[in-house]
Amino acid sequence: MLDRIALLACAVRLQHVEKTMSNENLVTDHDADIPGNFVPSEGASRVINNVMRHDYRVLNEYEKFQMVQLKDIGLDFIALLYDISGIDMEDGMPPEGTSFQSRELAIAATKMEEAVFWAVKHVTKG
Repeated sequence: MLDRIALLACAVRLQHVEKTMSNENLVTDHDADIPGNFVPSEGASRVINNVMRHDYRVLNEYEKFQMVQLKDIGLDFIALLYDISGIDMEDGMPPEGTSFQSRELAIAATKMEEAVFWAVKHVTKG
């Protein structure tokens, strides 16, 4: 069981890295408002699609590394919760319309999302 969970977590992380590294998903300043484009969260162009925080600073390489690590840990944890619920993840995401097996698992996922949010906010605020 633990081997399956570790394999699932590695597959999810690999998909994330491949998507992040893929040039076709990156957005430059001139095409940020084209639907379907993605802004990498560790890139300097992440300010393009954000309404709330208007002033950003450029992250150094270590801060980018920390932010990606925090998000990967959160993703691995939530993938484990889906596995506990018996839900197979497709392309790193659960099938649309699925939910956790219990309210407790759903709360655990929400709390992890919140923990990642606050930790990333700390790293990025400088």
